[in-house]
Amino acid sequence: MHPLVVGTGMRLFEENSDRLLLKLTRSTTFTTGVLDLTYQPA
Repeated sequence: MHPLVVGTGMRLFEENSDRLLLKLTRSTTFTTGVLDLTYQPA
Protein backbone atom coordinates (compact mmCIF):
# COMPACT_ATOMS: atom_id res chain seq x y z
CA MET A 1 0.00 0.00 0.00
CA HIS A 2 1.26 3.47 -0.90
CA PRO A 3 -1.06 6.02 0.76
CA LEU A 4 -1.28 9.31 -1.06
CA VAL A 5 -3.28 12.30 0.07
CA VAL A 6 -4.08 14.90 -2.55
CA GLY A 7 -5.45 18.34 -1.78
CA THR A 8 -5.36 20.70 1.13
CA GLY A 9 -6.62 20.67 4.67
CA MET A 10 -5.88 18.69 7.78
CA ARG A 11 -3.13 16.08 7.50
CA LEU A 12 -4.46 12.52 7.72
CA PHE A 13 -1.28 10.78 8.88
CA GLU A 14 0.29 12.89 11.63
CA GLU A 15 2.57 11.38 14.25
CA ASN A 16 0.82 10.49 17.49
CA SER A 17 -2.60 11.30 16.08
CA ASP A 18 -5.81 9.53 17.06
CA ARG A 19 -7.35 7.09 14.60
CA LEU A 20 -9.41 8.85 11.92
CA LEU A 21 -12.53 7.03 10.74
CA LEU A 22 -12.71 6.93 6.94
CA LYS A 23 -15.42 5.80 4.50
CA LEU A 24 -14.57 4.26 1.12
CA THR A 25 -16.27 6.40 -1.54
CA ARG A 26 -14.79 5.00 -4.77
CA SER A 27 -12.63 2.11 -5.90
CA THR A 28 -11.08 1.28 -9.26
CA THR A 29 -9.08 -1.83 -10.15
CA PHE A 30 -6.59 -1.48 -12.99
CA THR A 31 -5.65 -4.35 -15.31
CA THR A 32 -2.27 -4.53 -13.52
CA GLY A 33 -4.05 -5.35 -10.25
CA VAL A 34 -3.36 -1.93 -8.73
CA LEU A 35 -6.26 -0.49 -6.72
CA ASP A 36 -7.20 3.18 -6.66
CA LEU A 37 -9.16 3.71 -3.43
CA THR A 38 -10.74 7.06 -2.50
CA TYR A 39 -11.78 7.72 1.09
CA GLN A 40 -13.43 10.60 2.89
CA PRO A 41 -13.91 11.24 6.61
CA ALA A 42 -16.78 9.13 7.96
